[in-house]
Amino acid sequence: MSGKSCVSVAIEAGIQDRLLYQWVQKYKTKGYNGLVEMKKGGPSKGVPHMKKEEAKPLNESEREELIRLRAENKYIKAENEVIKKRSP
Repeated sequence: MSGKSCVSVAIEAGIQDRLLYQWVQKYKTKGYNGLVEMKKGGPSKGVPHMKKEEAKPLNESEREELIRLRAENKYIKAENEVIKKRSP
């Protein structure tokens, strides 16, 4: 679309020219949404989808554990942020 060939642009981007050609065709027919709506990856072959269960009320020990785990999670996230800031 910029005047360069699909092959030269694909080589610059490090992708196969057929893939770039497909993207260009989708862009020409569907516009930007044709590229955004693409699914990533294939269908899952592992664990089948499980049905969502109704949320049951927590008992006291479960509620306490949830509070403890949330606090621990918050601490670990803060610790990770400190580590990220230290690394170059």
